[in-house]
Amino acid sequence: MRFVRAAARLDDVRLLGVVTRPRRDDARVYSDVARVTEPLSTRDTIDGIEVLRRRHGDIHRISGSSSR
Repeated sequence: MRFVRAAARLDDVRLLGVVTRPRRDDARVYSDVARVTEPLSTRDTIDGIEVLRRRHGDIHRISGSSSR
């Protein structure tokens, strides 16, 4: 989450998260989140991204981050 918090502080950046278990602090970092049940499933991840694309428009960058 250090990377995510740092990216959220950048100008003109809106973070949308694809997460398995949203945490309370996620609400302050992400503009919106889509929940997935199988984070290692390519299909589940793509489906989560598609949910966010429908809500917010085209996705310009995708970056991965682990909470570990």
